[in-house]
Amino acid sequence: MYLSEAGADSYMTISKDGYAEGENEKAQAAATQNILDDIFRFPNICSGVTLFAFNDELWKAGNNTSYDPGGWAPNSSGVPYDGSPNEEYWGIVDIERNRKMAFDVVKEKYLEQK
Repeated sequence: MYLSEAGADSYMTISKDGYAEGENEKAQAAATQNILDDIFRFPNICSGVTLFAFNDELWKAGNNTSYDPGGWAPNSSGVPYDGSPNEEYWGIVDIERNRKMAFDVVKEKYLEQK
């Protein structure tokens, strides 16, 4: 199996599982780590993954020049940790290409695979 889109957003619509409501890079980093750990733990099942997404995408909800929570992803109840896909916040870098905490998780996990 190959996962063509896997990842998590960096915005919590609600407080849950110890993660605060609002922009929350820690929640995204933890979810990304869990996803990659599971993928790399079972190489006989999963041949690879493409993370979604490299950079945040402001065009997905509301104003194209500012971050807006929301967006739409049908049947996305698995979105960590709040079950809400905040579509503009999925990048491992922000709109200015500043690294988020998830960037370092991805870098670490792929270096471990060498």
